[in-house]
Amino acid sequence: MKLLIAEDEKLLRMNLRDSLSEAGYEVTEAASGMDAWRLVEREGPAIVLADVRMPGMDGLELLQRTRAAYPATEVVIMTTYASVKDAVAALKAGAADYVVKPFEMDEFLERVAHVAELIRLRQRADDLERQVMRLRQQSIFLGVSRAMQDLWRLLHRVAGQAVDVLIEGETGTGKEVVARAIHEESLRSSGPFIPISFAGLSASLVEDELFGHERGAFTGADRARPGRVEAADRGTLFLDDVDDIPPEMQGKLLRVLQERKVERLGSNVAHPVDFRLLAASKRNLGLMVEEQAFRRDLYHRLHVVHITLPPLRERREDILPMASFFLKKLSEGRPSVPGLHPTAAALLQNHDWLGNVRELEHVIQGALALCDGDTLLPAHLPEEIWGAARNQGPSDLPSFSGSMQLEEVLRETERRLLLHAMERAGGNQSQAAALLGVARSTFQYRWAKLAGQNSGEKDPSST
Repeated sequence: MKLLIAEDEKLLRMNLRDSLSEAGYEVTEAASGMDAWRLVEREGPAIVLADVRMPGMDGLELLQRTRAAYPATEVVIMTTYASVKDAVAALKAGAADYVVKPFEMDEFLERVAHVAELIRLRQRADDLERQVMRLRQQSIFLGVSRAMQDLWRLLHRVAGQAVDVLIEGETGTGKEVVARAIHEESLRSSGPFIPISFAGLSASLVEDELFGHERGAFTGADRARPGRVEAADRGTLFLDDVDDIPPEMQGKLLRVLQERKVERLGSNVAHPVDFRLLAASKRNLGLMVEEQAFRRDLYHRLHVVHITLPPLRERREDILPMASFFLKKLSEGRPSVPGLHPTAAALLQNHDWLGNVRELEHVIQGALALCDGDTLLPAHLPEEIWGAARNQGPSDLPSFSGSMQLEEVLRETERRLLLHAMERAGGNQSQAAALLGVARSTFQYRWAKLAGQNSGEKDPSST
C-alpha cells in the first residue's frame, strides 16, 4: 500500500520512513506541503501522514485539497500541539486520525495499520458491490434450463483465461451481453470494453473504424483519430456481427489479430496493442467457410473457444422466469410490479420468439406501457402473439371462439400449464413452480385445487 509522509522535520521523517518501510508500506516523503501535494497528484497514495505545521501549505490545507480531489485517499494529521481546536478542524475536514507528537512508534504503526485496514475493507465492499452489479446484469441469463446453467459454468471458466472467444447465436440471444459478462469477470475488467458491429458497414468504413487514421489520410480527415483496436488497449475488443465483415477486410483484420499491431490509415508506423478478442456471429461461421464466404484462417484465429447461445424456443422453461425478470426490471418507477395473468403466461410460453430474448424484452416493455392495473393481461400483448392463439388446436391452448366463457378458458389454460409444468419437472413441485415463475406455495395451492376439480385426471407426480 502506498503511503506519503509530509513532514518538515528531517530526522522524524527519516525515522517514519524506515519504520513504515519495514512494516511493508511503499513509502514516499516530502519536506513541505506543496511538495506533498505534487506527490499526491502524481502517485495517488492510499494514506497521507501530514504534519500540521509546515512551511507554505500547512497540513490542514493539504488535508482539505486531498480529500476534495481524491476522496479515496485517507489523511492522518500529526502535530506537536495538542490543541482541541486543531483536532476538531482536522476531523471536520475528513482526517482519518489525529496523532499528537511525540508518540511511541509502535502505537503510531498500530494506528496507521488501523487506517490501512479501513481502506482494505472499503475496497472489499466496493469489489462486492461490483460483483453484485455484475450478477444483476447477468441474471437475465440465469434460467432453470440446463443449457443456460452449462453456459454460465463455461463462461466462468473461460473469463479468467487469456483466450479469444467466438460467440455464435441467433439475433437477439444476447451475444453482446455475454461478451460484456466475460469482460467483467476477466482480469481486464478495469480496462475498456470496445465494441464494433460490422452490420451494414462498407469496407472503407470498417477500415477507418478499426484502425483509425492520421490527419490528411483522406478528404475530411482534419485530425488524427485512433481506431477501435487502439482504443481497446489493455482491455477487450468485441467484434459483433463478424459474419458481415467485407471479404476485402478479412485479411487485414487477420494480420492485426495475429501481430497485435495496428497501422492507422495514412501512416506506416505500427502501434503495438494489448487486447483480448471476443467475436460474435449470428450465422454459423464454419458453414460460411465451407461456402467460401469467410476466410478459413480468420475463422480458426477467432475460433479458439466456441460458445453457442441456444434460441429461446429451445429452452422454453426459461421464458416465464425471463418474463418475470423483465417485469421487475422495467417496472422501476411504478407503484408495484404487475403480475402475469395465466392466459398471458400461456401465450408467452407458446410463442416461438424468433427475435429471442430481445423480442421478449420489447414485448414486456410494450405490454407494461398499456397496463394500468396490477395484472398484465393477454390484451396488453401484441396482436401477433394473442392473435396466433386463435388458430392453435386444443393441444396448445383452448380456442377463444365458440361458446366457451372466459372463466372456462382461464381454468383450462391454468390446468394445462400446471400439468405441463409437472410433466417437465418430473413431478417435482418446486421445479414446476420455477418453470412457471411463481412461488412454490402458490403452485401447491393451485395444484391442490386442480386435483380437487379433476379427481379423474392422472397426477404426473404419482408416476
